[in-house]
Amino acid sequence: MASVNDMPYILQLLDDPSPVVRQEIVLALLSLGPELDTVLDTISPPPSNQQRKLINDMLNEHARHTLRECWSSWYGLDDDKVRLETALSCLARYLGQNHTCNKVHELLDDLAIQYHEWDNMKHPGDALDLARFLFQASGFKGAKDNYYSPQNSNLVHVIQNKSGLPISLTCIYILVGHRLNMPIGGCNWPGHFLALTYARNNLFVVDCFNGGKIIDEESFLKKQGPSRDAASSLLHHEAGAEIIMQRILANLTKAYKLMQDSTNQLLMADLLEIHERMINGAPHS
Repeated sequence: MASVNDMPYILQLLDDPSPVVRQEIVLALLSLGPELDTVLDTISPPPSNQQRKLINDMLNEHARHTLRECWSSWYGLDDDKVRLETALSCLARYLGQNHTCNKVHELLDDLAIQYHEWDNMKHPGDALDLARFLFQASGFKGAKDNYYSPQNSNLVHVIQNKSGLPISLTCIYILVGHRLNMPIGGCNWPGHFLALTYARNNLFVVDCFNGGKIIDEESFLKKQGPSRDAASSLLHHEAGAEIIMQRILANLTKAYKLMQDSTNQLLMADLLEIHERMINGAPHS
């Protein structure tokens, strides 16, 4: 791990053209984790604006390369929920600037443990109960302010802040439920992703963005009018990892476009193109 004493030497090497040297610099900077900015502020003389820009450029380039490398790793996994969690972990690591490796798994485990402690044999202990725990007792809610922030697609950020998009909140519900052997899936509802679960011999729709609102299948379909048959088809075709990630990448592409961040917009658009090629040729659907 790099130290404060190493930083003056690292700064002198920032413009070295050697790929080997640049890789070693990146590894040294990454070893400082979230303390990097603090370390840079404490050295004397402090890095110039140009040196700070070089550091940011190097780390961002490395993060984009790492995301591209790990992105294809989840497509060949057998279990749909494992595929979903692996893909979301890759994104979280990128969106968290490489400081969140394995954090998604740990945070989801913690939520499952917290549910067990909250449940304590006093509740029915099914997926509807889990929805009440997450979206009422624990306070997870929709991100109605700053809705289009890319961090609302970062599961680490969403869990730590208890606020996110409909689809990211639904992913938390699905993946915590998976740890508890609860049958929860996604519903690819246009414009507003929903969760589906079978509980007490019925199908229920859960709106994770709006307080975990629970509605039974028939009541939900009655509201659809002439679109009832199309709605019923969506309720009975669970949206798996591939559909969910396709939608999340589209959200991120739009978010970065609104931010006028062309580099990340193009990166997400490229991943979306790769994704579409992979799912069209992959055995999983």
